[in-house]
Amino acid sequence: MMKHEISGVLAAQSNRLKTAALLAVLICGAIGGVLSACTNVLVSKGASTDGAVLITYTADSAGFYATLELYSAADHAPGTMIDIPGKGSIPQVPHTYQVLGSSGQGIMNEFQLAMAETTFGGRGELHNEDGTIMYPLLMTLGLQRTKTAREAILVMAQLVEEHGYGDEGESISIADKNEAWVLEIIGMGKDRKGAVWVAQRVPDGEISCHANQARIGTFPLDDPANCLYSANVIDFAVEKGYYDPASGKPFHFADAYAPADAKSKRVCEARVWSVYRRAAPSLNLSVDYHRGVAGAESYPWSIRPDRKLSTADVMALMRDHFEGTEFDMTQGIDAGEYGMPRRWRPLYWKLDENDEREYSWERPISTQQTAFSFVTQSRGGLPDPVGGVVWYGVDDSYLTCYFPLYCTIDELPRSFVTGSIERFSQDSAWWVFNLVSNYANLKYSHMMPEIRAVQQEMESTFFALQPAVERAAAELHSTAPDAMRAYLTDYSVMQAEKVAKRWQELAVHLITKYNDGYVRDDEGKYPNVGYPRAWLERVLKERPTQFLLPNEGQTKDATVPQQPKQPLPPVTITTTPDRLPPQPATGLPRTQSQEQPVGQPVSAVPQPATGVPRTQTDGQPAMQQPPRPETGESDDFADFSGFSLADNQLLVDFRASDVSQYFRHEEINVWRNQVMAAMRKFQLANQRPPISQDEFVDKIIDANGIILPELVDGCEYVYLPEARQMMILVTKPDAK
Repeated sequence: MMKHEISGVLAAQSNRLKTAALLAVLICGAIGGVLSACTNVLVSKGASTDGAVLITYTADSAGFYATLELYSAADHAPGTMIDIPGKGSIPQVPHTYQVLGSSGQGIMNEFQLAMAETTFGGRGELHNEDGTIMYPLLMTLGLQRTKTAREAILVMAQLVEEHGYGDEGESISIADKNEAWVLEIIGMGKDRKGAVWVAQRVPDGEISCHANQARIGTFPLDDPANCLYSANVIDFAVEKGYYDPASGKPFHFADAYAPADAKSKRVCEARVWSVYRRAAPSLNLSVDYHRGVAGAESYPWSIRPDRKLSTADVMALMRDHFEGTEFDMTQGIDAGEYGMPRRWRPLYWKLDENDEREYSWERPISTQQTAFSFVTQSRGGLPDPVGGVVWYGVDDSYLTCYFPLYCTIDELPRSFVTGSIERFSQDSAWWVFNLVSNYANLKYSHMMPEIRAVQQEMESTFFALQPAVERAAAELHSTAPDAMRAYLTDYSVMQAEKVAKRWQELAVHLITKYNDGYVRDDEGKYPNVGYPRAWLERVLKERPTQFLLPNEGQTKDATVPQQPKQPLPPVTITTTPDRLPPQPATGLPRTQSQEQPVGQPVSAVPQPATGVPRTQTDGQPAMQQPPRPETGESDDFADFSGFSLADNQLLVDFRASDVSQYFRHEEINVWRNQVMAAMRKFQLANQRPPISQDEFVDKIIDANGIILPELVDGCEYVYLPEARQMMILVTKPDAK
């Protein structure tokens, strides 16, 4: 255990507040709130199973190290000032409440008041860099000075009015024992000290969510029980030209100060949609809005869940990767061979810097760059020290393990306050969790179930112990409050250290078991595990012949397995050229005119943009001619080798071993087997051969990625539908 106390001494309090101000740029601080981003879910009292008000938070930012912090309650002498480096100072109040926090911002105070945030950015011209108070400090001051959500909104609004707001647009979640609110606030631009803001209460029995996009739209102007706002919120928008009252449209805060665009809809509103579709599937909310469909309706500010949510349910919402939807990040080629739902940054990308097309990975709630996350529980009917719990975890919310920290504890677990981003340390829980989750990326679908099993075992134990722990604490509260505090402190610290120790053991286990691509079994053996079938199928689709071994009995160059033989009925065709079937006109590499006979070319191969024909050059030896039945037919096709069309035209069986003279380079025989195998596959699937040259090119050559060797001048490939055969048309009998 480690006493991590901030005493009432002015110097220590000032230093802690300096830290909060300096860290303001680290937490969810990217321009526009989408490069590094956070997610909040708010659950009202009537929407939770135990009558708690719940809020969640993920601190998502690259290179952001998480530590727990404790801001002790303190009395302050008259005239005490809080120094804010580079910004100035503001007056301190006579008394500040205890606050449990992390990495420069408060989370919950001793009265169960809790806060979280996401950055929506908003209009860039409204960011006043000279403003005194950044959002982490604003939230911490609100927690130190107030007891309820409504009071906190008014105090924070007064602070920015008097001292200036120096940050981007923020959505701040605020919860007490009875209510959940969202405060959306943005500056007024350079040389304008104040801010514009609106705060809206989550209706009881409903939930809300925000994820780096302003979500308050139209709001009532005469309902202070459910909505508060700054006096200038509409007038300033009119002044700046963001809103025209003559339009006849009601004022919409988000449209005025943070209009959504394609990017914010895709990576921000998609998270809101996913929370809502899981909590209330009966709503069947459309994907159109977050996919950027023009005219699509935005998502409701709040919804009523299909059933009440437990704390565990809310944790599950924070572990979302769009599973079970068409955007499921564990599926598809971008998930890799082991179904990994992580996508490395940048979030937005182009194939070429000059490409006008821009792409975006899906952005889930659970993401690899989460530094820490939490779910807060604020409950009436229990003493504040017992009712207020912060369920805290570090690293990726999907693989973290949440443990309980009661709001009035006076010590913090050593494993969660030590270390830094500059150096790995196995004494740091943050680093150990990162080690486990990053190692899991090597074989995600194999390791993830093991990690989740440990996570669920520990979290289930914490939930099972909670009622007994809280009954004992509540009994102590009325008779021995100091003993109660010590009891809850010891319990909280003990569970946190259990988690840290268990994750150290888990790291050792995973590194031992998953080594060099093998998965060690319980008997200490290392069986081959290979790759999932779906992944192997993709490999073969991209490289159909590279890894293929010949069947026994085939010559060493035969690289396509023989398919089960399906004898075709004998084909009789006249040798009179003018009675051969005409070919349809479709253009290169198909035939050119319906009136032209079968001798019209398939073309050597589809030509690349450079005009250079695709060729094969690995120099495999020629394949022996397959044996032919005594009938004169091959096992699959009629034999037309040597069939003369005219004095200067000759059809040659493409399978013959003596056709090398017709190829520009030493040809590779793989393509012959590929064509025959593709024909067999098509015949089995369709119960007929291709009926035209167009279909042959589409379904046999192009569909199977077959590369035909380049022929010498005067030779072309053709397909004879009646003969079910591809041939080489020699237009000059002496072609060499």
